[in-house]
Amino acid sequence: MLFRSKKTVTVSGVLVNHGTGATREISVHVDALDRDGAVLVSADSEPSSEAIPAGGTGHFSVTFENRAEVDRYHVEAISR
Repeated sequence: MLFRSKKTVTVSGVLVNHGTGATREISVHVDALDRDGAVLVSADSEPSSEAIPAGGTGHFSVTFENRAEVDRYHVEAISR
């Protein structure tokens, strides 16, 4: 989901663990891309110390400066 204000854009969503075991140390990396797919700016969420059990869910949120040249966002979740 995207939440926009005049100054910021917040990218947030739900992480679903489709695996057979719990996840831990989950972080989310988000790239803000222009129309050509070039990365304009990136941000990372704070790593979560909370485990997501198999079949469970967690949430993330990353905030950027609202820039007119951003066309879309690419989100990648990483678990250790």
